[in-house]
Amino acid sequence: MLACLVTLRPLLSGSDRRATINLCSVADRRVTALGGTAWEPCITQAPAIGMQFWNGDFEQGTEAGKADFTFDLEQARKAHPAVINAVWQGALVEVAVGRVGAPAPWKTRFKGRVTSYAGTEYPAMKITASIDTEPFDVDVLGATYAGTTGIEGGADLKDKVKPLALGRPRNVEPVLINAVDSVYQFSAYGPIEAVETLFERASAFPAASADYPNYAALVAATIAPGHWATCLAQGLIRLGAPAAGVITGDIRGHVVGTAAPVGAGAIVKLLAKLCGVDSALVSRTRLDALDAEGATASDVMVTEQVSFLEAARRLILPCNWQVVISNTGVLLPMRTAIAQDVALVLHTGGRREPLCGAATEEAVSVPYKKTVMAAARSWRVHSFDEIATSAELIDRGAYDPATTYREGNIVSMPDGSKWEYVSTNPQAGVTPGTNPAVWAFMSGPIAASYYAQLSNESHTVAATSDGTVPSFAGAGGVYRVTGADGAPVSGFTFSVESETGVDVSIDPATGVYEVTGMSANTGTATLRATKDTITFDRVYSIAKAIAGQSAMNASALPAAVTVASTYNGTPKNGVPGFTVKCFLGEVDVTLDALGAVTSSGLTGVTHTGGGVFTVSGMSADTGWVEIQFSFGGAGTVLRVPYTKAKDGAPFVTGRAGIVTPGATTFGEVARVTLQMGPNGQVTADANGSFSKSGGGSLSVDGYFEVSLSGGSSWVTLPGTFTAEAAVGGADTGSYEGSAGSSGSALGLTTSQAVAVRLMMRRVGATFFGFEGQMAAQWAGAA
Repeated sequence: MLACLVTLRPLLSGSDRRATINLCSVADRRVTALGGTAWEPCITQAPAIGMQFWNGDFEQGTEAGKADFTFDLEQARKAHPAVINAVWQGALVEVAVGRVGAPAPWKTRFKGRVTSYAGTEYPAMKITASIDTEPFDVDVLGATYAGTTGIEGGADLKDKVKPLALGRPRNVEPVLINAVDSVYQFSAYGPIEAVETLFERASAFPAASADYPNYAALVAATIAPGHWATCLAQGLIRLGAPAAGVITGDIRGHVVGTAAPVGAGAIVKLLAKLCGVDSALVSRTRLDALDAEGATASDVMVTEQVSFLEAARRLILPCNWQVVISNTGVLLPMRTAIAQDVALVLHTGGRREPLCGAATEEAVSVPYKKTVMAAARSWRVHSFDEIATSAELIDRGAYDPATTYREGNIVSMPDGSKWEYVSTNPQAGVTPGTNPAVWAFMSGPIAASYYAQLSNESHTVAATSDGTVPSFAGAGGVYRVTGADGAPVSGFTFSVESETGVDVSIDPATGVYEVTGMSANTGTATLRATKDTITFDRVYSIAKAIAGQSAMNASALPAAVTVASTYNGTPKNGVPGFTVKCFLGEVDVTLDALGAVTSSGLTGVTHTGGGVFTVSGMSADTGWVEIQFSFGGAGTVLRVPYTKAKDGAPFVTGRAGIVTPGATTFGEVARVTLQMGPNGQVTADANGSFSKSGGGSLSVDGYFEVSLSGGSSWVTLPGTFTAEAAVGGADTGSYEGSAGSSGSALGLTTSQAVAVRLMMRRVGATFFGFEGQMAAQWAGAA
């Protein structure tokens, strides 16, 4: 028989002392004297302990577990007179459960505090207790700026919490703690690993010039204007000159050992240590399991006060795990398993255990399916006026080919993408995405998912006994390309890629195709649709029904198979199959006529019976299955074309500020590294202005280079570079350049990181001022 032990520790009224009251649920000496402690047998209703592990979504954490029980207050008073003066609210509660006769100690099943009580039915005292979350309600940010200058900030920062950077947060805005010396702080609770890149108005600085051991050394250092230095030991950076706009940085935050932890579980463990949460109250095993499942790219920038429990939830809930505080007060990340358990049969007639007295039908939520998404958060989002550009950024709304656009104009396209006009020459009629020297991609999809299909993919024509076809009327059709919304997509050009046994013509603009002749009883033609770098091939087939013979007709359902794929061609949901039917006249001869089966671009083509074919894989972007049918002296060939419908290929974009050319010989002034592949196009653009010091004229020259070896060797990227010299005393000059190449021309055979850099030199006088931006863009399947 099971029994329970309850220990209550309420405060005594009028004192600061807590009483210890030991109660039990059975009057058995093996329990009432268990472990050498006197337990009063006065529990009249054993504790009911419960916890909600999942509330149906991952938007909020679970509620704390509860325990309800009732005891006889008059009986408890005999052994514990202090209960009369007890303050029950907030009293500590501990529940242990064990079998009568089992030795002490019994296993603790609940630890918490009294949240409510009721003694209205004296002598019965009903107690409700909840898990004690107080140890987890401690503040994460335990330090504030004193406002005494120096590393403690100015008077404007007095009593403001100091920031904490965890993981690898992107585009973080630091706190300006010393405006005179341009000192900023990213994190104030110990050393950080690195400041990877520093930005001013979203324009990248060169790499840090040095790292200093403390604030004093950082302030005492000499840093040239346009450069910066770090004090990683105290989470600081300092600029060589006052900032001209918003300062942000990509950083690697608080260090554990030599690196900043990036797993959600590892960051929660670090938070517990920083907050002083007892390590025994946090399940390190479960946190390690969370990271082992893949939660290895988390980051958080804490700038406003938050409790440890809330911070842990913010990190763990997005990983599709729940944050649970166990009934014994331990924080446990728990993976929600959405799976069918062993069936439990309930019988309202009492024929099965557990007994079920009644049954009602309740509403249930829609089914759940676990999905995984990831994103890199930008912790500081810039407004247009906070971004350093050569022209004012103006959102012009939807693109209009009749509107003249100027540098800095931003438009949106029907597919949701946004583009910035980067050319210095105002013009109209240049569609975004067709000329990277005019429009630079900003955000959103760069193309919709396209669907290409022939209105008539397979056709049979009547022929005389000698095989002559009197008319090909109705044998043609229309090649259509539509978007994900079903609307036609303009800009495609149509052509005939190949023909076998049939002559087909197609209108390159409208996609209308016609059959003009046949040199065999069956024929096929591959029709192509192209737009920019997008190509679709569709196979058209035709057969003769010769007079004097019963016509044999074969068909497939579907007639053509579209395989939904990722941008790099991986099928998303496997490769669909198809079903064939073959008729001789009006007679179904499918199984009798079925003959040889050949395929191209596909694997595992299998006839499973009844004309049903399955396909296990697709190795090319297009393919086909060809089936021979022959019966009763008649025959035909059926081809089922397969085509991958790929997601739109991604754009990858990078920008860098251009540093002043230091000499009259060529040197690197900007570099961007992007992930590229063989199937796509890389473009690079640069522009800027300069002014001279002293007499004479001043100009610049430049070109672009790429490296596939991490910078150990470079090759020139084909392109142009022009400059307008500065001549007069107060004259300014300008420059612009662009270059581009395909991935295959660069020698790429697979996806890899490729560096693009700008080389420049000074021609003539010396610089008084210089500025510029370089951008590189990859369009294709990286």
